[in-house]
Amino acid sequence: MSSTSSHLARQPQQQRARQRFEDVLVGAEKLLLSKGLDGFNISELAQDLGYTRASIYKFFPTPQAVFHEINSRQLDQLEDKLRRRVTELQSDCWEAQLREVTATATEFHNDNPVASLLILGPVQGESAYRSLHSMIGRLGDLLAQVMLANDLPVSREPVDHAMLTVEIATACLRTSYHLHGYITPAYENAAWTAMVAYLRQVLNFSA
Repeated sequence: MSSTSSHLARQPQQQRARQRFEDVLVGAEKLLLSKGLDGFNISELAQDLGYTRASIYKFFPTPQAVFHEINSRQLDQLEDKLRRRVTELQSDCWEAQLREVTATATEFHNDNPVASLLILGPVQGESAYRSLHSMIGRLGDLLAQVMLANDLPVSREPVDHAMLTVEIATACLRTSYHLHGYITPAYENAAWTAMVAYLRQVLNFSA
């Protein structure tokens, strides 16, 4: 088994198996909340659920496979929330849209501690890293669409400025999580301010 495949869940086909798969993920989130990444282990998860370890390993060959599955779902939820928020804000100027999108991301993370742990905490393996950066790329596409709708096209070559803008905001949120365990209002504002400042520099216009 390759290191990459060991970090991926084996998707169930039968209804009963799918229910067990979902039960494992629910139990894993509870265990992550109480024990954190370092304290998480399949043996304790199996004991909490009343399952055998083998029945969990059937779908999740490693703890990283559990983390990756939860992380992928949380990333999808975050992306969906941000896209819906942008749709609601189409009549606003781009700075206001970015402020509200930053607030939406902050609220999502602060309301979902497991999502914060897996998205903003230490990256759990190559597959999780690829998932995160795939989402950042898609959010870069979304940001580029927002700017284009305001007649402000953002260059993507030779430097992908849209994706870098999302990376900058993510770094601000990650720093707040690392220092405080959640995203503070000051770091939320820092994320928005940094994005606006970077885009203004890229677009070559003054405040």
